[in-house]
Amino acid sequence: MTSASPLIHIFDMDYTLIENDCDVSWKEFCVAEKLAPESDIQEADRFYQLYLEGKLDFNEFTRFQFREFTGNSPETMYALTRRHFEKYVKSKVRPQALNYVKELLAQGKRCIILTSTNEVIARPVAEYFGISEVYGSRIELVNGTFTGNLTGIYTAGEGKAVIARELEKSSGVPLELFAAYGDSINDLPLLKCVGFPHAVSPGKSLLEEAQKLDFTILNWSI
Repeated sequence: MTSASPLIHIFDMDYTLIENDCDVSWKEFCVAEKLAPESDIQEADRFYQLYLEGKLDFNEFTRFQFREFTGNSPETMYALTRRHFEKYVKSKVRPQALNYVKELLAQGKRCIILTSTNEVIARPVAEYFGISEVYGSRIELVNGTFTGNLTGIYTAGEGKAVIARELEKSSGVPLELFAAYGDSINDLPLLKCVGFPHAVSPGKSLLEEAQKLDFTILNWSI
């Protein structure tokens, strides 16, 4: 840990900035909008539990999670994800998280959301927080429509550390001057590679690691 002040702050999204898992609520939204079968809710819950346990098959999950995007344009999906945010997510924004980010932005700090959720779903959350940079899972776009396939790396687990190292190179700022914030054991690779790791209302597995590694522990739960 360094005594200097962090210049770049990377935030996980679900259960860090918001009291919600957007991959689950997206499927609930799609079922309510008749875009997906009701069985998808139970399937989303199953994937979420596997994610918490660090056992998620990311290829299987992305095929399931991106299904509603297949054959649709970005404009169509952005309209849906904004409606999803208003109906399912906005009320679950963590006030302490919002105030924390707003203060950093007021100080001129660079704030970034780095989430395993796909960027189209994450974008309305970022806009609400005033964060312009979002790194999430990307859905392949061909001839103006989404294919439903993942393109690039899956931004969970070690994938988040990969993105952080890419940001170090592009920004010229060493990772020792990055702060990172996450709630899950899946965020551990990211937290371990920065100079200012924060465990936010962490789950049991991350809490144990955070205490051993002397991370800062924050409680932003609603």
